[in-house]
Amino acid sequence: MKLSWGFHTIIPISIFLSLFFLFAGCPFCSLAATSIETMMKDPAILGEGIEGTFLLDDGSVINGSLHWSRETEELKLKSILGEISLTQDQIQGNIDGAQASTLRSLRKCLTNIRTIKAGVAEYMRVHGHNGSERIEKWQKNSCYLLLLQVDHIMNEIPRCTRKWAQYRVKQSPELKISCSYHGSERDILKSIRKIMSSLEMGR
Repeated sequence: MKLSWGFHTIIPISIFLSLFFLFAGCPFCSLAATSIETMMKDPAILGEGIEGTFLLDDGSVINGSLHWSRETEELKLKSILGEISLTQDQIQGNIDGAQASTLRSLRKCLTNIRTIKAGVAEYMRVHGHNGSERIEKWQKNSCYLLLLQVDHIMNEIPRCTRKWAQYRVKQSPELKISCSYHGSERDILKSIRKIMSSLEMGR
């Protein structure tokens, strides 16, 4: 019997794979951080310390070793930056290299976006956003294409302008961003794509 591949075959397979990766985890990446509760049970934390990349509650990512002192009952995180005392609540987990890279990219990307938003707000203040002539001026703004990627945090940009920008992107995918505010086109897009893919895998 000849196997026929259609939507009735592909969809169940897709659902199965999605559920498999959801419960079994992605075999190509590790997005789960080792919790502080698990680390506190590791005997190494009382001796040589637990080496790793630690995510703190303020969003910072520090490479170093985590130690627990029974005498003072406090956690110490030792790194090339020095030694800091932490509470258990301040440590979000011990993450792998890929996650650390993603978080650093996210922080850099958000910095870029904040700078771009400031530039966009200034542009809007000077030029406004109504009328075809002003829309053409908006087209020349160096960062308008970014609206497609960061639409969810660019709420102050008028909806008509967002739709127009998205239309322009779809019609002219070869157009490039020449962002003069902060960072390079490649860095910003790379960061955004990495964040998006990580969020998708983490769902």
